[in-house]
Amino acid sequence: MASALHVPDRAHGAFVRFARGLDTAFETAHEAPLALPTAATLLIGREREIALLSHRLHDPRCRLITLSGPGGVGKTHLALHVAERHLPAMPDGACFVPLSALSSARDIPGALADALGMAPLDEAFRRLGHARDSGVVIEPRMFSALALYKASRYADAEREMTHMLSLALKMGSRWFEGIARHALAYGRFLDIGETERSFAEIMRAVTLLRGEDDVFAAMDVLLNASHIALAANRFDDADALLADCAETAFRLDNAYAMGGVELARGRLALARGDVKQARQHFEHSHELFQRVRAAPQANEVLALLARLRFNS
Repeated sequence: MASALHVPDRAHGAFVRFARGLDTAFETAHEAPLALPTAATLLIGREREIALLSHRLHDPRCRLITLSGPGGVGKTHLALHVAERHLPAMPDGACFVPLSALSSARDIPGALADALGMAPLDEAFRRLGHARDSGVVIEPRMFSALALYKASRYADAEREMTHMLSLALKMGSRWFEGIARHALAYGRFLDIGETERSFAEIMRAVTLLRGEDDVFAAMDVLLNASHIALAANRFDDADALLADCAETAFRLDNAYAMGGVELARGRLALARGDVKQARQHFEHSHELFQRVRAAPQANEVLALLARLRFNS
């Protein structure tokens, strides 16, 4: 397994002792941190944003930070400044991945692999295949499978998520099990339009993630569960799921999530034939997405509103 995961030769013995349970910690002598590009100018101000980002970076519950805003306001400069400031606390370093030259979202996994000096995605799967029974590889498998879902490679993604679910069950990890069941159910729904089995499976994921107090993951799963319920004409179930999701989004004061809930409520109202209520939900959704500068989502809602006006 050490060979499959490319553990450096100098750390091979320590890794084997850790894998066999003889040591409780495993560390390697890290290579020099990955290089960050040097900013052409100094960062002026932004103390509040720097403090907030620093706090988030040290929060173990925070797995992803997204900076949003119009082009040219300094998102990249701010991110690089905060990353460089916290390099001493990042034993594996920090990496900058330029995406501006990409023409498709399908190219993102390859760009990430290139920047990190990793093998292409399919080659990484081949290497990880030698260590399928180890909990050490469960998180890389999860992100790899999610990348495949994004690329609409549903059969490959389902195979990876099935292995991940098996590992999660062996480990007794409710969080990983919930993520795997969610991805399997929603991927199956997107791939072949299956609703009843997908809905039952995704509700199991909701229960697992609620038990882990991961409100952000649970909220995402609730929204996707409502999409499946709507497709299955289970309108009351969709309504209840969206009410639960709205309560969580409101408690977290998350305008982006509320925009997603209002968008889904608009689609539900349309399915019930209530055009007036659908328009109200869509208008509120557009307002919320604009507030957080989520342009693609705001434009999607505008298209729905335009279609309503045209049909009326």
